[in-house]
Amino acid sequence: MVSWWPHWRFLTWRTRNQERLAASEMSFEPLLPDDMFSLAERGQSLREWTLGFQEELAGADDDVRSGWSQALKDALSDVEAISSGLANAEDLDDDNAEDEADLFALADHVRMAALLLYTEQHPGNPDVEKPSDDQLPEGGLEGSLGVSSRTDTH
Repeated sequence: MVSWWPHWRFLTWRTRNQERLAASEMSFEPLLPDDMFSLAERGQSLREWTLGFQEELAGADDDVRSGWSQALKDALSDVEAISSGLANAEDLDDDNAEDEADLFALADHVRMAALLLYTEQHPGNPDVEKPSDDQLPEGGLEGSLGVSSRTDTH
């Protein structure tokens, strides 16, 4: 028997991220480990996130890419460079405040590249796809998963 639980959890995360991408306050955050994990683990996770992001972008055809602004092209090139630069993420030192600040800056740059891509591809007021009421379990997503409606970043 296949459990429906993971499907709804991913739908929740997807919906939450779409809402954060579309929000004017730009509260979107990539799903990455917090500071309870080592800097090396966080760096590796950021690298894996960027690789997945790039994999999705690889599906964009040339017509779509030709419409991208130079700022977006530069930001996506930066994401690729960040991914390559984090190949040795295990060398990040938890005791080095500069390494931690650098990783934070890289994660924020990646976040902004994702936001730029989203806003450029959804000019004006982006229409974020939301599940219809008949797709949701009784009590909605939050009620069924036991999650609160607060907006956390993890």
